[in-house]
Amino acid sequence: MLTVDVAADIVASGIKVVILLVSVLVVPSLLVGLLVSVFQAVTQINEQTLSFLPRLIVTLVVLGVWRQWMIIQLHDLCIHLFTQAACWCIKMRTSDVTQLMDLALGLWFPFVAHYGVSALCAGAG
Repeated sequence: MLTVDVAADIVASGIKVVILLVSVLVVPSLLVGLLVSVFQAVTQINEQTLSFLPRLIVTLVVLGVWRQWMIIQLHDLCIHLFTQAACWCIKMRTSDVTQLMDLALGLWFPFVAHYGVSALCAGAG
């Protein structure tokens, strides 16, 4: 059953992943922006593209370097949420519905088709 604690856990997991992914992109851009601002203040150059272009380049480079890790983080969150959703449904339904869920989720996740949803939920409280 979807209780307040479970819903809060879902939201907290999502927010944690979003903050983690955004900080990977924003922090290097922030540091480069700070360095460019100091350079502009020292040299008294006031060019808008001088502050924008380095931040854009750093953000694209960081995105290119960390994209695989970011995809893995989102994938792990989705697997966690779908597994928990299947476990909540198992606790609420009969065995006939469980077999249908095994089949439906098996189309998305091959390991669910092999082990079944019940095996995934064995450790879930």
